[in-house]
Amino acid sequence: MRHLQEMKGYGVRYVLNRHGYRCTNRSDRELVIGWLEILLILSRLVPSIRTRRAILNAIDNSKVRTCYHEQLGISIDKENGLITMDARNWEFTPVLFDHDVAESDAHVHMPIGSWYVKKLQKETEKAENALERGYENFGRANEREGEHRIAEELFRKALEEERGSSAISVIVALDFLAGNLEKQGRYEEAEELRREKTTVAEEKYGPSGSTTRDSKDELAMTSQNARQAAYFRRWKHEPLEKILEIERPSLPEAGRSDAEQPECADPTGSKEALWMLLEWRKKTLGPYHAKTLTTLSDLARAFQTEGNPVAAERLFWVALALSDDLWGPEHCNTLAIMSQLAAVMVSAGKRDEAKETYRQQLERQLRAVDFDHPDTFTAKFDLMAMLDRDETLRTSSKGVQILR
Repeated sequence: MRHLQEMKGYGVRYVLNRHGYRCTNRSDRELVIGWLEILLILSRLVPSIRTRRAILNAIDNSKVRTCYHEQLGISIDKENGLITMDARNWEFTPVLFDHDVAESDAHVHMPIGSWYVKKLQKETEKAENALERGYENFGRANEREGEHRIAEELFRKALEEERGSSAISVIVALDFLAGNLEKQGRYEEAEELRREKTTVAEEKYGPSGSTTRDSKDELAMTSQNARQAAYFRRWKHEPLEKILEIERPSLPEAGRSDAEQPECADPTGSKEALWMLLEWRKKTLGPYHAKTLTTLSDLARAFQTEGNPVAAERLFWVALALSDDLWGPEHCNTLAIMSQLAAVMVSAGKRDEAKETYRQQLERQLRAVDFDHPDTFTAKFDLMAMLDRDETLRTSSKGVQILR
């Protein structure tokens, strides 16, 4: 189980090599790697355990080459090792299938069904008939199963039920609903609920109460996630100079001999060369491609070296949003970008923001490896170096906490 968690941070192939996994038949190894990579990607893209099982059951057939889930808009190509969703691609090791089958059997289409409506009605009835806290308990049960939309409806009913009751009941109901919306990527709505929760906690426990402090920390994190999601959306549609709020440098025009091969630009070269390469990769490979992300990070470092921490920080925010989506929040590439982002914040004098970013970096890493794992040393060192004299570090089921 620890090694499966570790795959979120380093990828399937690396972890299998690192721990010496072997197959009796060597040819089976690539097959196992491919299926584990599919499972890892789907675990991030498809939170519903039920839906994920349905997709896996559909493609777990030697005759099937491709599968399309209409409601999610997700397609899986076993032949080319590609999962596509919302114009974004995730690659995996291709999985073998039987070529000698009819085309009609090789492609599976999963249409939109009425399961959601029936399930919501059934869960609502069970919650209404429960002795106490039915909406909350059944909402949590559906949340654990990844049925976030059903859980949302139940949590909303729980909040309506608790309005006007004790402050702690309202705080708990707000927390469940806000957390649910965050899991769905609806950070702006979650932010409003977190703000309301902080206000209620402050009125009940005062500005220095532990519940109030926790609420403020959660609000800050939700606000950060909302800003990160905004950068992710802007990156696809807006030019780089608009995101950075600076003038676009003078670059060779398309069609000229020195602009025909931007792919050959030196990644350690000038800011202008990296800018040109980034624009070319965004246009030809797509805004969410791995190589586009690499060039984005290189340009951020170029701005940092130049002494422009504002532009560097904005670029690292975009890079973090892209890496979260492409590799996952616990992946080593994503954590490296977080570390670079925090370093830029330090150089810009944003000590508190840098400390929080280092804290989140370590918290994410601990979802993949244990606290004493050697790969956590750098993250722990960077965070502890930022702590004030009266602050201590504590890890618990709630994550990484900074206590005074």
